[in-house]
Amino acid sequence: MILQTCSGRNLGPGVFVDSYLAGFVLSHDMIRVEVEQERLRNFLIAFLNSHTGRHLLRRDKTGSVIDHISVEHLERVEVVLLPPAETDEVSAMIGKAIRLRERARIGLAEMLKAYSQSLPPIRRRKQRHEGWDVGSTALCGRLDAAYHDPLVAEIRRKLRKRGGVRVGEVARVLKPGGRYKTRYVAAANGRPLLSGGQLLQTYPINLQHMSPGVFKDVADYELRRGWVAYPADGRAEEELGRPVLITPHRDGWLASGHVGRIEPLRGVNPGSLFLALATEHA
Repeated sequence: MILQTCSGRNLGPGVFVDSYLAGFVLSHDMIRVEVEQERLRNFLIAFLNSHTGRHLLRRDKTGSVIDHISVEHLERVEVVLLPPAETDEVSAMIGKAIRLRERARIGLAEMLKAYSQSLPPIRRRKQRHEGWDVGSTALCGRLDAAYHDPLVAEIRRKLRKRGGVRVGEVARVLKPGGRYKTRYVAAANGRPLLSGGQLLQTYPINLQHMSPGVFKDVADYELRRGWVAYPADGRAEEELGRPVLITPHRDGWLASGHVGRIEPLRGVNPGSLFLALATEHA
């Protein structure tokens, strides 16, 4: 099926449910669209994610604080069909993309599971409050309670015993300043700028383009192929620190000062570094 968000600020994009996503339970903020014919199903998701399709979806949205669209509204959206040859071509490309992403998702999940299982098991032996009674010599500049959670200390000790090293020994960690003048411009006159939340999105929602002239040195805010980036500011329950591998598609994009960058040193495999940082241990 195709999923379409029906509540929120952006109301999109549409998502195809592959065998990986089929393992999840959905909230009521999703409209399910079922199309029996694969050819038309692939074409429909391409249309819903197009510039025209998104405008048609949002034209009759309702709500005061939170925007909404209904099942009836989505059913009334007119789909612009192309001649059969063009429709087949679009459908074939979308089908190929769906299969590639499905294999990538499943493969990545399997690799992450296997990698995590090779690490020491995470078992809480002490309660969190036992980490609060810490001598001043052990503070090491950190006063926040989370750092002194006994479970974190136990994980750190076990990883070191297995030969684990600090990130700084295999990569260069960067984070530019978070304050600069905001000057959004048209895509033709600027460069795409990712926030911490957009960094985690396949399709960046409400992506803005920034004029490079606002930065003292625009290179400080660039992302490069093979780097690992992560949301560096925000709430822990909102995916703070979740790593993303920068692919060729986003090479040269900009990211805000709320995004951290990890540049693997020469000889360090970016995929291996990403995998290590994606574990529950990290």
